[in-house]
Amino acid sequence: MSIKVKFHLSSSLTGTDAEELNMELKKEISLKEFLNLLGKKYPVFGKNLISSLDAKKNIKKTVLPLLILINSKSSNLKQTIKQGDDIEIFPLVAGG
Repeated sequence: MSIKVKFHLSSSLTGTDAEELNMELKKEISLKEFLNLLGKKYPVFGKNLISSLDAKKNIKKTVLPLLILINSKSSNLKQTIKQGDDIEIFPLVAGG
């Protein structure tokens, strides 16, 4: 199944110069599982994203607070990613 991923992060945080990726997944997975896959495929992103892992090397806590939209709607780690979904990853920014 094909999905589109768009990074709104600098390449120093993602480990890729690509702002947009087309990815193939074998099956529907949760957003948490997808972030684990993305972190393994792009280790720089994984390192910048993940501060601690569980025994199976899955995300337990993130370093960089992120806003992740699936099809332009806010998401949670349990949400299922499906065929044709568009995923956008933004850093959370605060200030005045």
